Amino acid sequence: KEFQATARKFAREEIIPVAGHYDKTGEYPVPLIKRAWELGLMNGHIPEHCGGMNLGIFDACLITEEIAYGCTGVQTAIEANS
Repeated sequence: KEFQATARKFAREEIIPVAGHYDKTGEYPVPLIKRAWELGLMNGHIPEHCGGMNLGIFDACLITEEIAYGCTGVQTAIEANS
């Protein structure tokens, strides 16, 4: 639930305000990808012994759903780098 709340806040406060810009320009959302990394919203599937969070499929889906609410294009870019 903590990751879901973080992803929800990220989508509403940081993705939605700039999603139109990325849709119009076609720019790759590097600043948003970096921010998602800082918030711990990427690479959750990596095992703990390798420095990851070892999140399950359900937790990963909750994060993905929240970010995609902000912009599916940005979510795709984040997932492609995860």
